Amino acid sequence: MIRAMACVLGVFLGVTAGAAQPKYGPEGAPHAVPLVQDTGHLKEPGKPAPDYWAMAGFYVPQFNGAACSLASVTMALNAARSRITRHADTRVILQQELLSQMGGEWKRRVAPFLGLSSVRGVTLDLLARFAQESFRKNGFPTAKAEAVRLDPRDPQSLVRLRRDLETNEASASDFILINFDQKVLTDDTSVGHIAPIGAYDAAKRRVLVMEPDREWYEPYWVSDERLLQAMATIDGETGKSRGYVRILF
Repeated sequence: MIRAMACVLGVFLGVTAGAAQPKYGPEGAPHAVPLVQDTGHLKEPGKPAPDYWAMAGFYVPQFNGAACSLASVTMALNAARSRITRHADTRVILQQELLSQMGGEWKRRVAPFLGLSSVRGVTLDLLARFAQESFRKNGFPTAKAEAVRLDPRDPQSLVRLRRDLETNEASASDFILINFDQKVLTDDTSVGHIAPIGAYDAAKRRVLVMEPDREWYEPYWVSDERLLQAMATIDGETGKSRGYVRILF
C-alpha cells in the first residue's frame, strides 16, 4: 500500500511501494477488525451504544491529510446537537463552516500542504481547546474538554482508560476523541492521527474507532490495550505523549 499523510506531525510521510500487505496488521493476527465484519455489539439488547448511533448519521471524511481533528470534532458536535431540540431551520454544521467560525490556529494547521517545514495537524492540547470552543460556540456554553495523557509504564493508565470508556458508553452527554499513532492500530505509516470513539465493548475489551481517514479505512474495532499503546506514543511536535480528549456537554 502506498500512503502519504501527516495529520498531527509536522512532516510528510509515505510508505514505499512494495509487496501487498494486509490492511489491518499481520495476516492471521490483525490489530483491528472492520465493523462490517463484526456488528454483534451494536445489535445486542441492553447495549444502546449512544455515541455510535448519534454519530453514524454525521460520519464524515477528513477533507485532506491534516484535517482529522476537524472531521472528528465536527462529527461529535453534530451528534451532540442531534440530542437537543432542533427546528426546521437548524442546519448540520459542515467542516468548512466550523473552521470559518474558529479560524486562526486551527485553520492554519489544516491548510493545504506547504512543504516539509510546515506544521500540520493538531496536538492533544490544541484538540481539547478547539473542541471546547467549538461546542461552546454552537449551543453548549458550559461544555468542557479535558485532555488526558497516558503512560504505558503506569498500570493505572489502563484502569483510567477503561473507566472513562465505560462511562462514555453509558452516557449520552459526552464524547471521546483519541490522538494516536495510526501504525499501532493499522500497521501502516507511523503518523499522528485523531478519531472519535463510537462504542466500547467492555465484555470483549475493545473499542470502535470512527476512522475519519475514509480514503483508506472504515470504522474498526481494536482492543483497549492496543489503543493504550497507540495513544501512549510521543508527539513529535510537543515531545509529550498522546492520549484522548473527553468532551462533556
